[in-house]
Amino acid sequence: MNKAKLKICLVAPGYPPQDGGGIGTYSYNLALGLTKLGHRVYVVSQSDKEDAAENLNGVEVRRFKYRHVPKLEKLFPGLRWSFFIANQIEELDKKVHFDVIEFPNWEGVGFAYLLKKKRRPVVTRMHTPYFETLNIDTNNGRINLGDRFICWLEKKACHMSDQLVSSTLSHRDMMITSYFLGNKEVNIIPLGIQLVPRPDDRSKSKGNGKIKVLYVSRLEKRKGAITLVGAIPHVLQKFQNVEFTFIGKDRPHAPGGLTFENYFSTAHNQFKDKVKFLGFVSNEELSNYYRACDIFVVPSVYESFGLIYVEAMMHGKPVIGCKAGGIPEVVNNGKTGILIEPYNVNQLVDGLLRLLNDPQMRQDMGQNARRLCEEKFSFDRMASNTEHLYQKMKVSGNGR
Repeated sequence: MNKAKLKICLVAPGYPPQDGGGIGTYSYNLALGLTKLGHRVYVVSQSDKEDAAENLNGVEVRRFKYRHVPKLEKLFPGLRWSFFIANQIEELDKKVHFDVIEFPNWEGVGFAYLLKKKRRPVVTRMHTPYFETLNIDTNNGRINLGDRFICWLEKKACHMSDQLVSSTLSHRDMMITSYFLGNKEVNIIPLGIQLVPRPDDRSKSKGNGKIKVLYVSRLEKRKGAITLVGAIPHVLQKFQNVEFTFIGKDRPHAPGGLTFENYFSTAHNQFKDKVKFLGFVSNEELSNYYRACDIFVVPSVYESFGLIYVEAMMHGKPVIGCKAGGIPEVVNNGKTGILIEPYNVNQLVDGLLRLLNDPQMRQDMGQNARRLCEEKFSFDRMASNTEHLYQKMKVSGNGR
């Protein structure tokens, strides 16, 4: 029996080619995968420019520019945007008649739509929650009322949703405990990406002959940027034929409230020619950097999953991450990469030097990483599992 083709709405904070972070990348891959299965997919997202409607690879994308109201947002951050998005979805639904709508837990964006007396079935994908980011950024210190409100909004939206999804068992268990979800079912669907052709032997350095180490993520405390910046001088003192590249928005989370680029150039000026800070780059440029690198490292303190590791592994690269959150369910320690304890500079230095000094280890781990992506983390697999959940929701009559 043929499966019914669904009309699906995905909500994202941003959607490529604009910067939407990990959630935007996830939404992009899911939208493509569901479209490939024959479903009609709409994406509703923020725009960093003006409102726009476009069809990208068969996906109908609706972007909306957010008009800030500072006084309101200081008291109730995220609430106005949640109501705005709810109204946009409701108007779009009058024409499309969605079967299911998926929100991220990000800033409780689904809250306002979930309040409606009549609505479509809703699934919330639980990414890294705001409270976890706050715990890391403030070292479990005092947080303001606006931050508390966002945490409440995210928690409330999860409780009100018809279905919840997590990408790893570790993250699911943490969210159930933190949000007091009780017996509420949480589906496990690992993230996936579109596979590129298998890479050739990447164990040899390219270009200028140096071994290339790549970091891709926001430069902030949660992503472990301070740990990597602290490790680099120790590595360069022992291994000089290497260069480090940072890609991602540079936030003022380094000592002294500096950006990491400013901090590194000030504290370690003698090594500044070995380290590049590139900021945001396009998807095409990012793919080139993944292909060209020899080692990928992001020592995040917490990831609900860690899609960045999968992106690197898909290109056949060994990765270094931390024993935290869902990362150990993505990176197989000793087989596809190396896992260290969070904040441990010495372990990171040791891990980098092991890979820098052993081309065969880099090659073996990279090949293992690629195989693991093909087996577990393809966007076809993610889309198929998500399709199954959506079909179940339609049959069971979720929504109201």
